[in-house]
Amino acid sequence: MSAKRTWNLDYKLKLKKLGVNREVTLRDLWRQTDIGKFNNMFTTRIPSHGVKLLKVFLK
Repeated sequence: MSAKRTWNLDYKLKLKKLGVNREVTLRDLWRQTDIGKFNNMFTTRIPSHGVKLLKVFLK
């Protein structure tokens, strides 16, 4: 008997890697909700076989 394992990924998006050095607003496009405002980094958990689709708004 084999047990199913699920893996989650804690992902850190460093805004500096995107060339952004100021406050941004992030929006989850699939859930159609604003996530919030961020300055340096955004951290999220991505479930196994999951994805995140975000839109970055510059202020």
